[in-house]
Amino acid sequence: MRGKLVVRLELVDGTNETFLLPVRNNSEMIEKIRFRELFQSNYLTFSTEDDVLIFPVCSVRSMKISKHSIYGLIEDLDAILPVSTFKNVSRI
Repeated sequence: MRGKLVVRLELVDGTNETFLLPVRNNSEMIEKIRFRELFQSNYLTFSTEDDVLIFPVCSVRSMKISKHSIYGLIEDLDAILPVSTFKNVSRI
Protein backbone atom coordinates (compact mmCIF):
# COMPACT_ATOMS: atom_id res chain seq x y z
CA MET A 1 0.00 0.00 0.00
CA ARG A 2 1.40 3.38 -0.92
CA GLY A 3 0.20 6.84 -1.76
CA LYS A 4 -1.92 9.24 0.25
CA LEU A 5 -5.40 8.78 1.63
CA VAL A 6 -7.86 11.64 1.78
CA VAL A 7 -9.13 11.90 5.37
CA ARG A 8 -12.11 14.15 6.09
CA LEU A 9 -13.21 14.89 9.64
CA GLU A 10 -16.65 16.33 10.36
CA LEU A 11 -16.61 17.85 13.83
CA VAL A 12 -19.57 18.22 16.18
CA ASP A 13 -19.45 22.02 15.83
CA GLY A 14 -20.20 21.64 12.11
CA THR A 15 -16.71 22.42 10.82
CA ASN A 16 -14.74 20.10 8.56
CA GLU A 17 -11.05 19.34 8.29
CA THR A 18 -9.48 17.50 5.37
CA PHE A 19 -6.01 15.96 5.35
CA LEU A 20 -3.83 13.98 2.98
CA LEU A 21 -2.60 11.05 5.06
CA PRO A 22 0.59 9.45 3.74
CA VAL A 23 0.42 5.69 3.67
CA ARG A 24 3.71 4.19 4.66
CA ASN A 25 5.20 1.49 2.53
CA ASN A 26 5.28 -0.96 5.45
CA SER A 27 3.98 -4.45 5.86
CA GLU A 28 0.24 -5.04 6.14
CA MET A 29 0.70 -6.06 9.81
CA ILE A 30 2.29 -2.71 10.71
CA GLU A 31 -0.53 -0.84 8.97
CA LYS A 32 -3.11 -2.94 10.87
CA ILE A 33 -1.45 -1.99 14.15
CA ARG A 34 -1.45 1.71 13.19
CA PHE A 35 -5.17 1.66 12.33
CA ARG A 36 -6.04 -0.34 15.45
CA GLU A 37 -4.29 2.30 17.53
CA LEU A 38 -6.14 5.02 15.63
CA PHE A 39 -9.54 3.47 16.39
CA GLN A 40 -8.69 2.84 20.07
CA SER A 41 -7.23 6.26 20.79
CA ASN A 42 -9.01 9.09 22.62
CA TYR A 43 -7.40 11.64 20.29
CA LEU A 44 -6.73 11.98 16.58
CA THR A 45 -3.39 13.68 16.11
CA PHE A 46 -2.15 15.09 12.82
CA SER A 47 1.31 16.58 12.42
CA THR A 48 1.51 19.02 9.51
CA GLU A 49 4.41 21.03 8.20
CA ASP A 50 3.63 23.90 10.58
CA ASP A 51 1.35 22.55 13.32
CA VAL A 52 0.31 19.60 15.41
CA LEU A 53 -3.48 19.27 15.45
CA ILE A 54 -5.08 17.21 18.22
CA PHE A 55 -8.79 16.38 18.02
CA PRO A 56 -10.53 14.65 20.92
CA VAL A 57 -12.46 11.73 19.45
CA CYS A 58 -15.58 12.95 21.28
CA SER A 59 -15.52 16.10 19.10
CA VAL A 60 -15.51 14.11 15.84
CA ARG A 61 -18.97 13.46 14.42
CA SER A 62 -17.66 11.37 11.53
CA MET A 63 -14.48 10.50 9.69
CA LYS A 64 -14.31 9.59 6.01
CA ILE A 65 -11.22 7.85 4.70
CA SER A 66 -11.28 7.67 0.93
CA LYS A 67 -9.89 4.59 -0.78
CA HIS A 68 -9.31 6.76 -3.81
CA SER A 69 -6.00 8.36 -3.05
CA ILE A 70 -4.47 11.07 -5.16
CA TYR A 71 -2.39 8.26 -6.71
CA GLY A 72 -5.33 6.01 -7.61
CA LEU A 73 -7.39 3.36 -5.87
CA ILE A 74 -5.82 1.77 -2.81
CA GLU A 75 -7.03 -1.82 -3.16
CA ASP A 76 -5.85 -3.29 0.14
CA LEU A 77 -7.24 -0.67 2.56
CA ASP A 78 -9.95 -3.16 3.58
CA ALA A 79 -7.25 -5.52 4.85
CA ILE A 80 -6.24 -3.14 7.64
CA LEU A 81 -9.69 -2.09 8.88
CA PRO A 82 -11.12 -3.43 12.15
CA VAL A 83 -12.60 -6.93 12.00
CA SER A 84 -16.05 -5.50 12.79
CA THR A 85 -16.06 -3.41 9.57
CA PHE A 86 -18.89 -4.20 7.15
CA LYS A 87 -17.11 -4.53 3.81
CA ASN A 88 -18.29 -4.21 0.22
CA VAL A 89 -21.47 -2.37 1.17
CA SER A 90 -23.34 0.02 -1.13
CA ARG A 91 -24.61 3.46 -0.16
CA ILE A 92 -28.16 4.19 -1.24
